[in-house]
Amino acid sequence: MDLPQFVECSQDNCRRRLRLLLLAAAAEIAADEWNGCILRRRLDWDVHKQTLLLEGQFQRCYRMKVESFEILQSFIRTALVRDELQSRRRTGTDPISPENMLQMTIAWLAGSGHQVSRCLGGTSVSAVYSVMHEVMDAIC
Repeated sequence: MDLPQFVECSQDNCRRRLRLLLLAAAAEIAADEWNGCILRRRLDWDVHKQTLLLEGQFQRCYRMKVESFEILQSFIRTALVRDELQSRRRTGTDPISPENMLQMTIAWLAGSGHQVSRCLGGTSVSAVYSVMHEVMDAIC
């Protein structure tokens, strides 16, 4: 049975509209699922350092004296400072501090795993490796 041409066009338009509707619904669902950056708590370096010093564990954790850590930090601090405005735009939080960057790298060099450094620093896995490269470049 042959259908008139206007009926066939109507069916094609209906299918096209249905596809567009499904595509729009899928795009809306995908947009709802994206929550942006994951907010992680960063380590408060001053509190962490004081806790380790009171427990007598700083040198054991980082395999260097606190004085050596602070001297090294003073040498490379300016090379590790991040743009605060850009960090807030991108992540909604403060940038990672040079102290935390150095702490994550020194802890990793002292034998800690990258996951421990990531958790202490409050960063993603890729950020840990990026931070380690930045710190090593600043040292060299």
